[in-house]
Amino acid sequence: MRELLFHALDESELQPGDHIYVWRLGYCHHGIWDGYMVIHYAARDGTGNTKFGAVIRKDSLKVFLKGGGLRRYKYGIGEAEWFLKLRGTCSVKESDPADLVLQRAEALVGQGAYNFLSNNCEHFALWCTLGQRCSDVPNQATSSIINLVWSVASPLRGAGLIILDAFANEITYSLDSFFEDLVEAEHNKVDPDSGEVQRNWL
Repeated sequence: MRELLFHALDESELQPGDHIYVWRLGYCHHGIWDGYMVIHYAARDGTGNTKFGAVIRKDSLKVFLKGGGLRRYKYGIGEAEWFLKLRGTCSVKESDPADLVLQRAEALVGQGAYNFLSNNCEHFALWCTLGQRCSDVPNQATSSIINLVWSVASPLRGAGLIILDAFANEITYSLDSFFEDLVEAEHNKVDPDSGEVQRNWL
């Protein structure tokens, strides 16, 4: 239940190539776990106190979390579950294999060009896990209004997720089919040209 509702996990459960995140004040900070360190966007000095001049670098999990709770981004979930989740925490798409995720992440260590709207920590992590397929994935920057509404409706969302989990075999397929068009429509709203730096990572 803890992972279903909050995506929470212990450090011992981490696997190399995991896309992880931590809640900060009003947003999630994302990174890729390589088995020993977290690859993420942070200030050059590693403090993480400002994103100005941030680069992709490696830091310990403790530095990445800064006292926050460890969360794992979920991939390959059903449309109904995705619709009820906050954007920036999950995707209906399946992640690429861990070795490819790590290859992409390692190749970008030391690069900068951070931009909150088009090249932030979530864009980086999604590029590592999905490659070119990340271009239409709704994220925190593109879904701030939806996330605000869903934050207010947290009890309702939680109840819906618990019901989905309890009756997965009976109703999930029908609900996924019902939400499929809505999920596709929201993905289609994402500007594929918004990730200019991501395309340059090819």
